[in-house]
Amino acid sequence: MKDTRFHISFAVQICFISICMIAATATFFGYQSYKSEAARKAAGLAQEILSIVKNAAIQFNLELHEEIYYDMEDGLQGQAEFSRIREVLTAIRDTNDLVRGRGSPVYTLRKSYDFDSTGELEFVVMSDPNESGDFYTGARLPAEEFQVKVLDGKSQVTSI
Repeated sequence: MKDTRFHISFAVQICFISICMIAATATFFGYQSYKSEAARKAAGLAQEILSIVKNAAIQFNLELHEEIYYDMEDGLQGQAEFSRIREVLTAIRDTNDLVRGRGSPVYTLRKSYDFDSTGELEFVVMSDPNESGDFYTGARLPAEEFQVKVLDGKSQVTSI
C-alpha cells in the first residue's frame, strides 16, 4: 500500500517555525513600543493641559465669576463679568490653538448652589457658543470624582 500523507522536509519546518517566532517577537515588541509611545504622549499632553489650566487660573477674578448666573425670567445676569472672563477664555483658546467645533474647548465650572444634595456642577463661562449660538450658562452636569478633587484644589487630568 502506498503512503499518501503529505511530507514537509525538516529544514522547511524549521524555517517556518523560525519565521513564526520572529513574527511573534516583532509583533510583541512593536505592541510594547506602541504602548510606551502612547503613554509618553498622554503624559506630555496631560502636562500641557495642566500648564494651560494653571496659567489660565491666575488670570481669573473669582469674585467676577460669582456674579454670573442665569435667571429664567431675566436671562444672563452679570453680562459684563461674563464678557471679561470670556475674553480671557478666548485668548487662552487662541494662544494654545485649541480646536473650535461642537461646544466650547475652554469653559469654567462651579458647584451648583445645591451641590451638597445634587452633586452637580454648573457651566458658568464658555469661550464659544454651541451650534445654536447659546452659551449654556447655568447648564448642569453630575460632578465626576476628578472634578471634586479639582474643587478641593488638587490639579487633575483625565485620560485621553
